[in-house]
Order: sequence, then structure tokens, then C-alpha cells
Amino acid sequence: PDVTLAFARPAKGSAIVQGDPGQLTRVAENLIDNAISFSPPGATVRVSVSGLGDHVQLTVDDDGPGIPEDRREAIFERFHSDRPEAEFGRHSGLGLAIARTIIEAHHGSIVATEAQDGSNGARLAVSLPAADYAP
Repeated sequence: PDVTLAFARPAKGSAIVQGDPGQLTRVAENLIDNAISFSPPGATVRVSVSGLGDHVQLTVDDDGPGIPEDRREAIFERFHSDRPEAEFGRHSGLGLAIARTIIEAHHGSIVATEAQDGSNGARLAVSLPAADYAP
């Protein structure tokens, strides 16, 4: 789809975590790919990373249909997909389950919420211990 990706970069040295770079990159790629796949043409997917005291937060916001509140936990289950059947072949339903497994192995958390500005869309937010606070 024709989607713009916007990245809000953290201040240098303010958002450092310890962990497996390949696995953490996989999480970011899964979240961004998922957001793009749900966004309509011309939309913007917004990615932000910030250091917040003892943790670092990564958020990915899209302009898609959003995630109903009663489905926000289910999206992290293996093989779960709320996509039309015609699109299922492109998405295995594993991306968010894998992301959660990786984040929890890094002593972090991942949640789905509504868009923060009251518009359509979803936000996936990852919280990881900051390097200075890692267990």
C-alpha cells in the first residue's frame, strides 16, 4: 500500500536497552509491517521511541480500523487474524505472538490500545527496561 512511515527519533543516548539486536529488530519490523498492512492508501504509520526513566517505549500507530477493546489481547495469540479470508495468505497470524514472546523474554511488555488522538487506528506499545535498569 501507499503508506508514509514517520519516525520520531529519541534524543541520542536516551533510549538504550540491552538485548538481542536481531530479535528486537524483528519485533520492530513485525509491528511496522502489521501497521502498514492495516493502513489505507495515503495513510501515515507513526513510529516513536523514547526513554522514560527506567524504561524505553516504542510505539507504532496506524490509521487503520483500530482494534476493538475485546480483541486487544487476542491479537497476541498464535495464528490469530482479524483479516478478511482473501488476505489471510499474506499474514500467518504469528507476527504479534512472536513479538510478545521476544519482548517478554527481554523483561518487557507489549499492549494494544486505541489511537491516542481520538482518530481511527491502533497503537501497539512496547516497554522495555532501560539499559541502566535492566534486570
